[in-house]
Amino acid sequence: MIVPKSPGGGSSAPNHPHDHRHHPADDPARPGALVEGLLAMNKALAGDLPPEERSRLEAACEEADREIDRIVYALYGLTEEKTVVMEGAG
Repeated sequence: MIVPKSPGGGSSAPNHPHDHRHHPADDPARPGALVEGLLAMNKALAGDLPPEERSRLEAACEEADREIDRIVYALYGLTEEKTVVMEGAG
């Protein structure tokens, strides 16, 4: 998602860790941390887990994957309309 600039030149979106509107450049370590976490969760999923833990990890993997997608879309400057097309193409 593209974040509009405020009149002062800065981003008008709040810089909150759970607010996905901030620009990925605000935290350059975030994509790497997400990928590392996703890899660790997938490794854990390969093991023998209780069903509730498996479900929790699968949901966390899906959320991390969506967040990585949002970061990539923002880095490429894709509009929300284009991201809908991208998501539907899969």
